[in-house]
Amino acid sequence: MARSSLGKTLLNMPTASFRVYQPVTHLLSAADAGELKEWVTNSLQAGAKILLLDLSNVLFMDSRGLAVLIMAHKQARQMNSVLALCSAQEQVLMVLRLSNLTELFPLYESVEDYQRVSANY
Repeated sequence: MARSSLGKTLLNMPTASFRVYQPVTHLLSAADAGELKEWVTNSLQAGAKILLLDLSNVLFMDSRGLAVLIMAHKQARQMNSVLALCSAQEQVLMVLRLSNLTELFPLYESVEDYQRVSANY
């Protein structure tokens, strides 16, 4: 498990099939872009196919934070991977709905919900 100032990697499965990242800040904004991009890049290079962003600590996301998510989505898609979100607070969900982007990101209630759903496939 690795931890940095803005976020922490919660789970790195040995199979490298998916990785989970949780920002520790309560605001997702442009300030998070560098660290999130680095996590996405490292995860994709390690062979992860599902990148799960745990937003349980994020209470507010502005338009720049939304741009960070879109950038991470595009980076994952270029490598035939998926960026999924879990544990999103209501304000974050509202921003995604108002931006018509709820279809862009698979949404899960929690990391455990993702694991339960994915185990059925």
